[in-house]
Amino acid sequence: LTLLQQSKSELDQTKLFSTNIIENSPVGVAVYDASTGECALVNDPMVKIFGASKDQVMAQNFRQIVSWRESGLLDVAKLAIASRTTRHFTVTGTSSFGSDFVIDTLVSVFSGDKDYLLVLATDISEHRAMEANLKQTEENYRNLFELAPVGIGVSRRGTILSANQRLFDMFKVPEEEQLGRINIGHFFKDPTKRAEILSKLAESGHVLDEVLDLRRMDGSELIVEAHIKEISYKGKKSILFSLEDVTEKTLVTRALKESEERFRALFESSKDMIFLMDKDLRYVEVNPVMTRIFDRPESDFIGRTSQEL
Repeated sequence: LTLLQQSKSELDQTKLFSTNIIENSPVGVAVYDASTGECALVNDPMVKIFGASKDQVMAQNFRQIVSWRESGLLDVAKLAIASRTTRHFTVTGTSSFGSDFVIDTLVSVFSGDKDYLLVLATDISEHRAMEANLKQTEENYRNLFELAPVGIGVSRRGTILSANQRLFDMFKVPEEEQLGRINIGHFFKDPTKRAEILSKLAESGHVLDEVLDLRRMDGSELIVEAHIKEISYKGKKSILFSLEDVTEKTLVTRALKESEERFRALFESSKDMIFLMDKDLRYVEVNPVMTRIFDRPESDFIGRTSQEL
C-alpha cells in the first residue's frame, strides 16, 4: 500500500510538473481528448491566439470547431491521430471568437491514461505582416528604381552590380553586355576625373551635383550630373550613383554662351554705332562708338529714350 501511495504521489508530481511547464510555456499549447475531442488543457498563449477566455476554449470540442474545419487544421489533427505521427502545418483563419490568426502548428498524439491530441502553436501573424510589408517595400523600391527618369546603379570596384534600364540606355549598352560585365570606369573620358571622384568619396562618403564628361559605348558624348554615395550592398562596401543626362542642356548652354561671346566681341569692336533698346524704346546697351560720337558716357543713355536725351 505504501508503494502504491508513493507511486501515486510521484505520478501527481509528474502531472503537476508537466502542467506547470505547459502553463508557463511561451508557445501556445492545447491538449484534447483524441477520442471525444474535448479540451483537457490549454495555456494562456493559446487562449490569446484564439482571442477568447480560457473557459471558452476549454468548453470547445476540436472536432466541432468551425475554424479548424475551414482552415484545414481538423484534417491535419485527424491524420495525426490516425497515423500517430507529428504533423507540421501553417494555419490561417479566424477563430470562433472573431480573432484573425496566422499560426505555425505542430500536431501530434501522446498516450497517458488515454490518447491525447497535442497542439503546439506559435503566432506568426506579425512575422507574416512584416514579410508582406518588406515585400511591398521591395516592390515599391523596384518600381521607383525602374521608373526613375535618371540612371541608377550600384558598383563595386567599378563593376556595375545592379542598375535600372535607364542607365544602360543612357550609355547605349547592349543587353548581353550589361550586369557584371561593364566597368563604370570605361565611360570616363579622363581617367584622372574618376580618381578625383573616388578621392572625394573617401573623404566625405558622398559626391553631389558633380558634372561629368563621359562617353557612351558608341563613343558619342554624354554629359551627366552625378550624385554618388558609399553604401553597403549585400554586406560589402559599394557605391550607389544616380546620373542625370544633361548632355542636350549643357550643349545648348555652351552654344548660347559662345554665341553671346561672339556678339559681345562684335558689339564692342564694331566701327559702326550699335545700340539695343527695349520695347519702350529706352536704351539698354550702347557700344563704344556711340558714346564717342555723342561724346557722352554710357550711363547717360541706359534707361532713357532719345527724346529724353
